[in-house]
Amino acid sequence: MLGVTLVIPISAPLILDNVTGIFPPGSEANRDVIFGFLVGSYPIAQFFGAPLLGTLSDKYGRKKILQISLVGSLLGYLLFGYAILINNLPLMFLSRVVDGFTGGNISVVYSAVSDVSDAQSRTKSFGLIGMALGLGFILGPMSGGILSNSELVGWFDMATPFWAAALICSLNFLLVTFDFKETFQPSAQAQVHLLAAFRNLREVFHLPDLKALLIARFFLMFGFAFFTQYFSAFLVRKFGFGPPEIGWLFAWVGLWVVFAQGGLTRILARVLPPESIVRITAITLGVTLIFAILPDKAWLLYLISPFIAISQGTLTPNITGIISFQASREQQGKIMGINQSVMSLGQALPPFVGGWLSSMNASFPTVAAAVLVLTGAGVFIIYFKEKKGPL
Repeated sequence: MLGVTLVIPISAPLILDNVTGIFPPGSEANRDVIFGFLVGSYPIAQFFGAPLLGTLSDKYGRKKILQISLVGSLLGYLLFGYAILINNLPLMFLSRVVDGFTGGNISVVYSAVSDVSDAQSRTKSFGLIGMALGLGFILGPMSGGILSNSELVGWFDMATPFWAAALICSLNFLLVTFDFKETFQPSAQAQVHLLAAFRNLREVFHLPDLKALLIARFFLMFGFAFFTQYFSAFLVRKFGFGPPEIGWLFAWVGLWVVFAQGGLTRILARVLPPESIVRITAITLGVTLIFAILPDKAWLLYLISPFIAISQGTLTPNITGIISFQASREQQGKIMGINQSVMSLGQALPPFVGGWLSSMNASFPTVAAAVLVLTGAGVFIIYFKEKKGPL
């Protein structure tokens, strides 16, 4: 999760700020668009990487693919840090593409957890993954804000967080190599296709029990991606936030995500079916996103953001669990890869319009986020109404 969140407090000031950024004053034109594509290059690459890595893990095993993908993430961190030092924007894009492609290994992680979970424990297990991702959401923005703050330590700069992330990624590789036990017997029948992402999108419409679920998932992710990718730009524009302030706010959000996915999800799973939880949290997420752009004082964001985090943190493992229930054990890698392709496409599309929206008004991307999330909630609710019962 560091691959996504570490760049959050750094990328907006790096591109948009006249003082700490890589662009000189007087060159404001198109900065919002450049910022959007820099943030979006990660999920665009993940869109292609996730299904390919998921299917490769079905064919060669989860462990090997996790090891290879972690090496790619390590390279991505090192490239971005070096690109900041030499003020090289194309290299920044390359580093995010490399890290994004190998960051598609989240589909492998979900598959491995599915391998060792039964139907009763799967949602809880996905909640634990969410808790781990939430911890990354805390540590990523927080460490990005702290390690880039030269006022704390003289030799800290915007590249320092990426050297730290490279070190952590190296330790992660060693942990997988020596402690992770293979969870799946590889299958020679798994077919690997380089353009699996596009095949996956086409296949969505040929999966009767998954089509509406994945369309709902797409809109939910498409909307929330507008928020995660452009809210830091909103904070820079409206409140003058720098990396430390952005880092602390997003770390606060991550803390509540951990609470939701590590504890609240398990409590709710005992009393409500997952489809009911998704209905409620999808609606509350869409509504609370609107409230995020209303305050005129920055401290009010610390009161509003927990509602966003709890809604998203509870929504994600439950809808992932519902999708996973539709797949056999032998197809978990494939279905989780399709699921990740849909999510990555939702994350990849905001840069194509978000920069334009943000250049008109910094709050417009968050408004778009709310509308799209509520659209996803509507698709999900209609789907279960037509089914007239739980899965």
